[in-house]
Amino acid sequence: MNRSVAGTSLNRWEVCADAVMHLTSDLNELIRFGLGTFSSCLQGGCSPGSIEVPIFANNAVAINEFLMGLAGEGSARGDDLTDSGLIKYLCDSKLPETSTGSSLASLASEAALMDHTRENAVLLLTDGSESPECVQNDIDGPEGARLLM
Repeated sequence: MNRSVAGTSLNRWEVCADAVMHLTSDLNELIRFGLGTFSSCLQGGCSPGSIEVPIFANNAVAINEFLMGLAGEGSARGDDLTDSGLIKYLCDSKLPETSTGSSLASLASEAALMDHTRENAVLLLTDGSESPECVQNDIDGPEGARLLM
């Protein structure tokens, strides 16, 4: 996610964060949003992915505040700061990290998604590429994700 996007000065993390902030703000009163990450850098090391903002109504502010404090740069501990004071959020542990399929499987048991009185959806934003340690059978990216579903 820290690779640059052609034709911009942004990296993939910044493009995704911007898209999420606009989407949640525009649809805040219509859709209950939450935010989960795949692998994130937290104090003490990398997480395998976690619910950062639980699903609730009118949640755009909480999601946007979370995202605005983060930079799409690697960190080993989750407390490294950029020159602008943003937390370097992308995990750079050099260890194998969770795959997209494993992260989605953990979200499937999220209590807020088990509400059978309403329709639920998970929006997946990815750069389409796994960490080298997570590539299975020489399949990477979207093809690998299809195999896991």
